[in-house]
Amino acid sequence: MSMSHPLRIAIALPGIHRVARGAETAMEQIARQLAESGLDVTVFGSGPPRNDQPYHYQQISAIARENFERFPRIPPLRSHYAWEELTFAAGLLRRFRAKDFDLTIGCSYPFVNWVLRSGSAKHIYITQNGDWPLRHRKLENRYFGCDGLVCTNPQFFARHGEKFCATLIPNGVDDAVFHPGESANKTPVVLMVSALIPSKRVVDGIRAVANAGDFSLVIAGDGECRNEVDELGQTLLGERYRRVILPREQMPELYRSADIFLHMSQDEPSANAYMEALASGLPIVTHDWEVTRWTLENCGLFVDTSDLSSVTAALGRAVNLRKRPDIQRRRDLVAKRFTWKSIGRQYVEFLHKVIEPASNEITDEKPLDDVGVVIIGRNEGDRLIGCLKSLAGKTAAMVYVDSGSSDGSVAAAKDLGATVVELDRNVPFTAARARNTGFRRLLELAPNISFVQFVDGDCEVRDGWLTLAERQPSGDSQLAVVCGGRRERFPAASIYNRLADIEWNTPIAPAKSCGGDAMIRVAAFKQVGGYNDDIIAGEEPEMCVRLRQAGWKIERVNAEMTLHDASMKYFGQWWRRSVRAGHAYAEGFARHGAPPERFNANQVRSIVFWGMFLPVIFVISTAAVFWKSALVILPLLILAAYLAMIVRIQHRKIDAGLGFASAWLYGFFVMLGKFPQMIGLLQYFLLRRMGRRSKLIEYKSAAAPQEVA
Repeated sequence: MSMSHPLRIAIALPGIHRVARGAETAMEQIARQLAESGLDVTVFGSGPPRNDQPYHYQQISAIARENFERFPRIPPLRSHYAWEELTFAAGLLRRFRAKDFDLTIGCSYPFVNWVLRSGSAKHIYITQNGDWPLRHRKLENRYFGCDGLVCTNPQFFARHGEKFCATLIPNGVDDAVFHPGESANKTPVVLMVSALIPSKRVVDGIRAVANAGDFSLVIAGDGECRNEVDELGQTLLGERYRRVILPREQMPELYRSADIFLHMSQDEPSANAYMEALASGLPIVTHDWEVTRWTLENCGLFVDTSDLSSVTAALGRAVNLRKRPDIQRRRDLVAKRFTWKSIGRQYVEFLHKVIEPASNEITDEKPLDDVGVVIIGRNEGDRLIGCLKSLAGKTAAMVYVDSGSSDGSVAAAKDLGATVVELDRNVPFTAARARNTGFRRLLELAPNISFVQFVDGDCEVRDGWLTLAERQPSGDSQLAVVCGGRRERFPAASIYNRLADIEWNTPIAPAKSCGGDAMIRVAAFKQVGGYNDDIIAGEEPEMCVRLRQAGWKIERVNAEMTLHDASMKYFGQWWRRSVRAGHAYAEGFARHGAPPERFNANQVRSIVFWGMFLPVIFVISTAAVFWKSALVILPLLILAAYLAMIVRIQHRKIDAGLGFASAWLYGFFVMLGKFPQMIGLLQYFLLRRMGRRSKLIEYKSAAAPQEVA
C-alpha cells in the first residue's frame, strides 16, 4: 500500500519530557530515531517542549504518580501509575485526533492504550513496562489489543510472538553520550539506577553493598519506597550512601563517576540502565536469568540476587574487571547490538510491516496453464485497472465481464489484454449473471483449465495467491472452492471501510460459503450449474449450499488473496449495502431455509427480532407511557437489550483480537444494520409476493477512470 505522505505516527506516555525513567527515555529515543528517518512523528507527554527534538510535541497536563501513592487501588486503577495515566489520558482524549495518524505507539495500559486505539490508525504496543496486559486475567485486560507488538526481550517474544504480529527489539543507548570516564574514587562506588518500588529490590541491594566492605553506594531514582530506602542506606552505610534525582542530561556523568553497576530486579523487562552501564564501560552485577544473559552476553556477573552473599561476592570480583580490555568488550557489545541508530532502523522496518498489507511467502513466478480468471465490474475505473494489472499474464486466459460501465472500463480492460464481454443492457444486471457469462467465455478460450479464479473488479489479487490456491484443490479431490484473506486497501479512509475490513476477517477453516473472490474447481461449478442468474446479492453463499449438498467442500486458507476497495465514504452507502445484505439473507432463506439446511434462518430470525419486532414494541410501549407512566420501564429495557447485544458482540470481537474501539464500533453497526437489513428483507418478500424481480442494489459511485500505463 503506497502512501502519498510519510507515515504519520503518534507516540504517547505520561512522563515524556518530565522524568528520565527508563520507559520515558526509550520512547523519546524511539521518537527521535523515527523522526530522523523521515517519518512524521508527534509525541504527547506531560513535560515542557524542548527545542532540540526533531519531532512535533504536544504537552498534555497530568498529575504525577507520586500524588496518588495513598489513593485506593480499585479496578482498573490498581496502582498510582494507573491514576497518573488516567489524568493524562483525559487530556490526551481532548487533544488526540486519530484521523491525523497512520500509526500510534504506546507502552502504558489501560487508558492511553484505549485512547490511541480509538480511531482506525494501527497501534503498536511496546513491552517497556512488561507484558502483564497480555497475560493477566484482570477485567480491564480483556480490552487489550494492538496491531503490532514490540517485545523488548526474548521471553516476551516466546510468549506472544505467535498470537500477535510481533518482533523482538531491545532498547538502545547513545554510545556517543554514554562513554567511559577515568575513575578518581578512593573506594569503589556502586551505582544503582532504579525506580524505588518493591520489584526492583533496592533495599536488598543496599544490604549487599553494606556487606561488601569499604564500598560506597549511589542510587539514582525515586518511588514509593524512598523513605525505607533512605533510612536503610543511612543506617548501614552512613556517609557512603547517597540518593540523587538527576535530569536526563546529567545521567552520563553519573555513570562515569561510578565503578560498578548493580541491578537487583529478578524480572526486568527492558532495563535501559543495562545499556547505559555497558556503554559507560561499567562491570554489571545482576540477576541470573535468560533475559539478562541474552542482553549482556559475556559482559555481566550473573548471580542469584536472592542470595545476598552471592551479590556481595560478585561486587568484590567486579572491582577487578575495570581494565581497558574489559571496558572495550562492553563497548563492542553496545556497538554490535544496542546503538539507537540500529534500533531505530529495526523500528522503521517493523512499522512498515505493520502498516503494509501482509504478503504471501511465494510469488506467481510463471503462468498457470490450469487456471483461468473471470473479472466482473461496473464503473470501477482505476480499481479495475489495478485488478487487471495484478492478474495480467499469470493464467491461461483472462475474461472481463462489464455490466454497462460508462467510465472507460471496457477500453481499459482491452488495453491490458483481457477478453471483454459486455452484457446485454436489456437484461437486468446481476453479479451472478456476469460471472456465469464470463465462465462460459473462459471455457471457449481455454477449454482444458481445471480451476477458475473469480474476482470482483474492485479487488487486486495478491502476488502468490493463484499458485497457493491452485495447490489446495489439486491435493483434495473433493475441495471445490478455495478462498483466502480479503483486506480493505484503505481501512482508515472511513469508518465504513473499517467495518468492511473487520467483516472480511473470517476464520481460517473449512467454511460453508465463500465471497465473490474465490478459486473454484471447474467440474464442481459445472455440476451445480454455476451461480443463479436471478439473484441480485448473496449469489455466492447460495451456490455454496448447492455445492455442499452435492458433496463438495469449501475452505478458507491462511493466505492473502485480495485487496478490496469498498470506497464507502458516506452513511448512505453503508445503509444501501446493508439493505442489499438483508435482501440477500431473505432470498437465501427463501430458497434453502427449510430443514435440514435452514440456510440463513438464524440471520433472518435475528433481523426480524431486532429490526422489526422490538422496534414495534418500543414504539407501542413509548406511546403507552402517556397512558400509564409505570410502563416506562419497557422501552428502557428494550434499549438496554440493544446495548447488551452491542457489548456482547464487542466482547466476542475483542476475544478474536480486535481492539476495544473497533470492536465497539463493529458491535454498534451490527445492531444498527438490523434496520436497513429489515428493509431489504421486506423488499424481497413483498416483491416476491407481487411476482416482480428486485433491481440491482448498488452502493458505490462510479470511480474516475485512470490512464493505463
